[in-house]
Amino acid sequence: MNNKNENSIEKVSDLGLASLLVTLKVEMVGLEKIDSAPRINFIFKKDAWVEQIIKDYWNDKQLSVPVQTLFNNRKALINRMRAV
Repeated sequence: MNNKNENSIEKVSDLGLASLLVTLKVEMVGLEKIDSAPRINFIFKKDAWVEQIIKDYWNDKQLSVPVQTLFNNRKALINRMRAV
């Protein structure tokens, strides 16, 4: 991807964070397999709101989301990972 595209995306390898972003309706634009490790990057569109969500997640801030939706999204992401 070119530099402009790199600045407008956020790559996330943490399944919990990716599940949260999907639950909050952040647009996921793709998946990327990391060759050097058995990991997957979930690729999301990035803006200031997304950056704040990520910061809050890593700072263990309390966030309110529908729990069933969060876990359903987690299962869906695991299925997508297995397909890559």
